[in-house]
Amino acid sequence: MKLAWRSVRQLAHDDLTTAYDMLVRTEVAMKRGTVDKELGFELFVLQFAGRGKRYARQF
Repeated sequence: MKLAWRSVRQLAHDDLTTAYDMLVRTEVAMKRGTVDKELGFELFVLQFAGRGKRYARQF
């Protein structure tokens, strides 16, 4: 928990806004059935964690 809290505190407001936007798009895609729920979440995690400040917009 401490490690996660330190990581979150290091994120800029823009990073959190982008993550929220990505999650909303992922959720919409899941509800529309255009992406599998498990796959959608995994893609979100990989895109957010692996791209630094350059995020892909998949959905």
